Amino acid sequence: MLDLETLLKEEWELLLLIVALIVLALLLMSGIAASERHAASGGESGSGSADFTHDLSAAIAALSSSRDLTLQRNPFFFELPEPAKKAPVTEPKTTSTVVATDQTPTEAQVEPSENTQEVEEVSQQPRYSLQPARLTFVYSQMDSTGKNTALIKIQSVQQNAEVFTAGIGERILGMSILTISEDSITILDARRRQHKIKYGESKNIVVLRQEQK
Repeated sequence: MLDLETLLKEEWELLLLIVALIVLALLLMSGIAASERHAASGGESGSGSADFTHDLSAAIAALSSSRDLTLQRNPFFFELPEPAKKAPVTEPKTTSTVVATDQTPTEAQVEPSENTQEVEEVSQQPRYSLQPARLTFVYSQMDSTGKNTALIKIQSVQQNAEVFTAGIGERILGMSILTISEDSITILDARRRQHKIKYGESKNIVVLRQEQK
């Protein structure tokens, strides 16, 4: 409940209006009572009525000349004190820690790059080099299909002698067989040099061999 002192301070305009209404009512009641007494006693009713009318007019003029009694606020509206605001509840923050482990990638974990793979593929391809050799025309013969073939022997440096049977247009160790006859053969070695070798004769040529690892 509101305190009485606080109520008087806040509602003084309403109380002043109530007091003025009470005073007006008392004046009206006293005037009515006076008129009844004058009527009962048979006195001068005319003068009494005039006095009552004069007193009533004076009271009304006094009330009308008073200050404006318009209420500045609604007397039936009371502002209740607001409840105290509760402090917001904050949830405890959880901190997460990240443990960094020093791990170095091993050779198995490291993926080879494209350049590395290309280098490995190139390195795995066989390499060839021009090497000097000695070619001997052993003889010529005709195979079962009627095609002339030549039996030749090639001796390279630090290599064992190799025997080949080749026909016209075939390539052996980078050289090509151009012609075959009973007396001679014509070849084109790996340096694109032409040689004519007679039956039983040997000549130095250049062949193309794979390099030994």
